[in-house]
Amino acid sequence: MSRRYPFERKIADFEHATHEQVLDAAQNLLGQKPPYNLAALRLLVSYFEPIGKYTEGFSRPGRSRHYFIKGCRDVIVRRTRNMRRLRPPTEVQLSGFYEIVRCGLAHGATLSFNAAIGVGPYGLAISTDGAKISANPAELLNVLRSDLDTYLAGLRNPREHAVRAKFEARWDYEAHL
Repeated sequence: MSRRYPFERKIADFEHATHEQVLDAAQNLLGQKPPYNLAALRLLVSYFEPIGKYTEGFSRPGRSRHYFIKGCRDVIVRRTRNMRRLRPPTEVQLSGFYEIVRCGLAHGATLSFNAAIGVGPYGLAISTDGAKISANPAELLNVLRSDLDTYLAGLRNPREHAVRAKFEARWDYEAHL
């Protein structure tokens, strides 16, 4: 671990940035009237790709789709670990989410006609063919806050050597250490 920047400080900085720049900012937007929920969704969707990179220890540019989908899958697995009746989403479903929501918001500045926002009891619902998406930013915010807490607990556990090493590899890459 880098002597210039203690590991605990890296965790604290990551936690602060994720809360302030993504989760808290989205919560503030959700307190407004639409179309602010679309802006909140844009922020919340930005959580998945970086978390996929941190959990893998990714330290190279490229492969946005892969890491976005990995981040989604990681979050869903952590959130549904004790829910046996839920099946994990397929690659087709997660690819649909990436294309319709993430790419639509990042490149087109809007959602496609195949996406509905602010409806349903779940943070995210994806049709089996991945062609239709329903996103509820308020519920998705709750899911991501809970996921971040779980991930941070793993980072703070000294027995989680692999989780900590992968996080630090990514953090050092982003910080140019």
